Amino acid sequence: MHALLVSAGIVALSEIGDKTQLLALLLASRFRKPVPIILGMLAATTLNHALAALAGAWVADAVAPEVLRWGLALCFLAMAVWALIPDTLDESRVSTLAAGSAFVATAIAFFVAEMGDKTQLATAALAAKFDTVLPVVAGTTLGMMLADIPTGHNAVGSALPPAPNHSCARRRHRDHRRHTRRHQRPARPLRAVPRPRRHDQAPARRAGAAAAL
Repeated sequence: MHALLVSAGIVALSEIGDKTQLLALLLASRFRKPVPIILGMLAATTLNHALAALAGAWVADAVAPEVLRWGLALCFLAMAVWALIPDTLDESRVSTLAAGSAFVATAIAFFVAEMGDKTQLATAALAAKFDTVLPVVAGTTLGMMLADIPTGHNAVGSALPPAPNHSCARRRHRDHRRHTRRHQRPARPLRAVPRPRRHDQAPARRAGAAAAL
């Protein structure tokens, strides 16, 4: 358990600003499929770190303890300095690898990007230090997934279109129905103005003739 926790913490810290974290961001924004991308990352990281841990365990058995102690000290110091330098990612190379399905593209791209990376060297050094393989591989894989999954998830969320505002849609639909109903309402017939009757006009004519005399 101690080897697992230490391995997870070291790899999670060294993964901040690493090129594989940038790769997770790029793949998530390109494919927008979180589950295949996470599974591809998990498969590639497990295989790559298992090979690195086996190499570290072999070095621990082949090298004298005194030489191994000084070698591990220098290795961890170099990785600490390396972690302060931000990595860059060649997008043209990634575009050639990121072809096909999201799972296959992510697995291939992550496995290639991890070759010679500081997290792979850290896995080998941790396996040599603790003289064990499975807890170190589990811890380094866990630390890498904890560092890369939030980055990919945020990329997918920012790439997706905003959620529709249902209240505004309902209001527009209600206004449209009201406007349509108003224009479909039948027009009221115009009322005819009644003409004055002749017996009503006779007194007025007599009054006009009397005034003229």
